[in-house]
Amino acid sequence: MLGEGLTGTASEIGRAGDTAALIFTSLDHAWAAERIAKGPATLLVQPDPHLGLQPEHLTEVAAWISQLPTTRAA
Repeated sequence: MLGEGLTGTASEIGRAGDTAALIFTSLDHAWAAERIAKGPATLLVQPDPHLGLQPEHLTEVAAWISQLPTTRAA
């Protein structure tokens, strides 16, 4: 999933057999920076396309999530 508001036109998706790799380009990083400037928290994690998602990526995401401000539903 590319994320809300991201069309995928700035990203390259490569396939090798059953493996898909999403490569973030400078346009994706610009999109993320613009999104952050508008308020929504955004994190791009770029795994090595040869290794895929690794435990340290999940640790990075968990750490990032833990620092987000919490809001309570009304």
